[in-house]
Amino acid sequence: MASHLVAPLDLTGKRFSRLTVIGESEGKGWRRKYPCMCDCGSIIRAHRSSLLSGDTRSCGCLLLEILSGRATHGQRQSPEYRAWNSLRQRCSNPGDKSFSRYGGRGISVCERWKKFENFLADIGPRPSPKHSIDRIDNNGNYEPGNCRWATRIEQQNNRMCNRLLTVGEETRTVAQWERLRDLSPDLVRARIGRGWSPERAVNTPVSRVC
Repeated sequence: MASHLVAPLDLTGKRFSRLTVIGESEGKGWRRKYPCMCDCGSIIRAHRSSLLSGDTRSCGCLLLEILSGRATHGQRQSPEYRAWNSLRQRCSNPGDKSFSRYGGRGISVCERWKKFENFLADIGPRPSPKHSIDRIDNNGNYEPGNCRWATRIEQQNNRMCNRLLTVGEETRTVAQWERLRDLSPDLVRARIGRGWSPERAVNTPVSRVC
């Protein structure tokens, strides 16, 4: 009881069972309500007292699962579920340490992927422990067609391919320049790695490379 009385008012980022507080409270004292995101993707407003006491642990989905006698997908401890939950947190939870690089700059999760089952159906099982979720377009959202399982090396190469290069008055990604100039993938990246200027790396035909 005493620990509840001295609990901090700012609970942003704090987790209570399936709920994560995603904003500042409304109201006063024990009537305070906090906007919370549930692991299932729903957002509710919960009383401060019910969060601290453990009376409110989800948006209601937990009770439905208990009543139905089964979990919705049985994979809450799987690497796929953890990856899905992590990407949702960094896009929607201001208290997440990575929020500024994702949700803070407009990256979001598509409506379809707010359900884990849809995410898993689209992205498939993780190929190995070395793989994690990678966005093909680093400025794009988490959605079908823009995400894949990739190793760290593949992700580093993807970031390089999405690097912006200005040649003349045009600015494009490395991958776009390679397609535009009919150059093989990673050729411009390799040239720049050898010290070539962007203009030379983009405009030199393959036939002129020694």
